[in-house]
Amino acid sequence: MVDINLLGSEESEEKNFESDKFSQTINLDNDLGGSTGFHSDFSEMPQKSNNSRLLILLAVLAVVVVAVIWALLPGDESIDAELTPMTSLSDPGMTSSQSMDNAQLSNSGDLTTNTGGTDIEPLRPVEPVHTFESLSPLHQQMLSSTRLGCFAVAAISESVTGSTVFTLIRYSGTSFLAQFITGSSGETTDLLANLQRQLSADNLKKESEETVSSLSRGGKRVIISGALSVDTAPVDLNSKVQEMSSADFENWINQSAAANSLQKSNFSKGRPVSEDGYNISRIQLNLKGSHSAALSFLEELNQAAPSVVVDKFLLINEDASAQSSNSVNLVLVLKHYSY
Repeated sequence: MVDINLLGSEESEEKNFESDKFSQTINLDNDLGGSTGFHSDFSEMPQKSNNSRLLILLAVLAVVVVAVIWALLPGDESIDAELTPMTSLSDPGMTSSQSMDNAQLSNSGDLTTNTGGTDIEPLRPVEPVHTFESLSPLHQQMLSSTRLGCFAVAAISESVTGSTVFTLIRYSGTSFLAQFITGSSGETTDLLANLQRQLSADNLKKESEETVSSLSRGGKRVIISGALSVDTAPVDLNSKVQEMSSADFENWINQSAAANSLQKSNFSKGRPVSEDGYNISRIQLNLKGSHSAALSFLEELNQAAPSVVVDKFLLINEDASAQSSNSVNLVLVLKHYSY
């Protein structure tokens, strides 16, 4: 039998391992790639340059950007059109007078005049426009009662023609009642037409017509009634109300009456009553004078637009037989509002 000493060979192998020095450091870069190391069966491939790829990519992007910008640019005609206003500033065809004007304006800084002789007025502040709708209900009542009343009395008294005269005009609220003496039925017809044309009245009608013989010249006594509307009457209501104290309003009456040569035959004022923050006083004013003076006073009252509500206007012709109304009595019944 042949003894195979397996253990002996194992011991020899173990001795060989023991002779190795495991304490030595392994160099991963050199130990595996030395002359006795492993060699690849593949030949080395040449490395392509990353810089060349980057340059090609940048070139392509540049071409795309240039193409986009070129597509977005306007055509030559639009560019020329946009540049025209700027190039026209240096137009050699500019007149010498224009150049002088610009130079003098630049040197002096005065923008109100130029050497061309044309004055440039400075801007003026624009006054606010007061519309009737913007007023409070109370101010609307004040303004409409005053202006409609003044307009009605003046228009009715001036609508007479021929031998017709007015004897009494009464206005209250928005309604009026007027009495006339006409020379004939034909004059009565003309009077109605004139009143309708002047007043644009609602429900204008002849209440009565009768022959009178008490007057020296005779004729027909005619009574006509009607009403005015804020919407249709030819009256400007776009204004503001002027607040006046009791003393200020009385002073205004005295000054206006004196300026129009009217005699103040009566001025009575009731005890003030407080309502909605106002002191309300009832006033009755009687003025005597000519017809034209009475109408002038009413026009000034219309323009002043004081803080009053008209209860009643009366215009009485004291001499109905006269062709001219040189003696009238104007009666105003008002409610004055003051703080």
